[in-house]
Amino acid sequence: MILLVEEALAAHERILGPDHPTTLIIKCNLGRTLRCSEKYTKARKLAEEVLAAQERALGMDHPNTILTKRDLAHACFDLGEYVEARRLLEEVLSVEERVLGPDHPNIDITRESLTEISFRLKLKYTSVAALIITLMYALILKS
Repeated sequence: MILLVEEALAAHERILGPDHPTTLIIKCNLGRTLRCSEKYTKARKLAEEVLAAQERALGMDHPNTILTKRDLAHACFDLGEYVEARRLLEEVLSVEERVLGPDHPNIDITRESLTEISFRLKLKYTSVAALIITLMYALILKS
């Protein structure tokens, strides 16, 4: 599947150019395909490239740019970079509420993602705290 999307991307880059909005959409699709194939680092790098190009070509408030920033947040989430993922999604939510309106369905998707990230962060910090307490208890017992 990745090869097919890469071939489509190469053709669009050759015909339309690397920063054409359609080419950028295909690059986003390649990033999603990479995420589905658990190639998270490559997906993150591609999302960063596409986001920069879309911000230049379309602006920060364009719906495609907003979706790409969400894709980048999800790639960060997949890599365990929860703080960065939350920061990106908070930016996405702010733009979505302003540009799309408070009742747009994408806002619910972003809020669900933020909830999941907050849960993961809480688990991570709770696990770290439990480990620290366990280690401290072990040290106390040894002394």
